[in-house]
Amino acid sequence: MLLPTVNTSDLSTAGSTAGETTFTLALSGCSGTATTTQTNFVGNNVDANGNLANIVADGYATNVALQLLDAPGGAAIDLNSTINTRTVINQIMII
Repeated sequence: MLLPTVNTSDLSTAGSTAGETTFTLALSGCSGTATTTQTNFVGNNVDANGNLANIVADGYATNVALQLLDAPGGAAIDLNSTINTRTVINQIMII
């Protein structure tokens, strides 16, 4: 997924967010009559706030992370929590 470029002025204070980008989870190749599934979001480089941490190296932005939301404009999904599973019904994310 291509994320938008975000200016430093959009992230001028701790806790600021910018560049929200929606995405769709689609299921294919399924058999049977089930119409729901659950998705568990996990990450390899999760920070203390439950967000995906940025690479720490020369040339990369510092003090920024990627935050997953449970819906457009919704609540953050804490990737450190064991309760970060979301139910998908007919390819629509349900909070």
